[in-house]
Amino acid sequence: MADTTTPKQSTGTTDNFTTEAAKIEYMRQRKSAQDFLRSSTQYILDGFEESQEQHLVLANTILRELTPPDPKNPPDDHPSVAWRLAQVLADSLSRIHDLQIARSFLLGEDE
Repeated sequence: MADTTTPKQSTGTTDNFTTEAAKIEYMRQRKSAQDFLRSSTQYILDGFEESQEQHLVLANTILRELTPPDPKNPPDDHPSVAWRLAQVLADSLSRIHDLQIARSFLLGEDE
């Protein structure tokens, strides 16, 4: 014998609750992922900045050791090429503007 009863109408309350709960859970997970990404990016940039500072200290130490007493008239046996390379290295490492741009772009921090 066939069922002649009409199907029950859904009130939508349970469906709406499930949908809202799913939205809330999705937003919570998304916020958590964003927080993780932000903190990971911050950690990487901080590590890079620390490494850059250490390399700058090393480059400045090498530069100081290679700088002749009279830079305008270095002796003939002075390692002028190494001295110039140390100058270039120290100069390039002292520029933190690129790191500030990356931090601003990735984390929304002001320069």
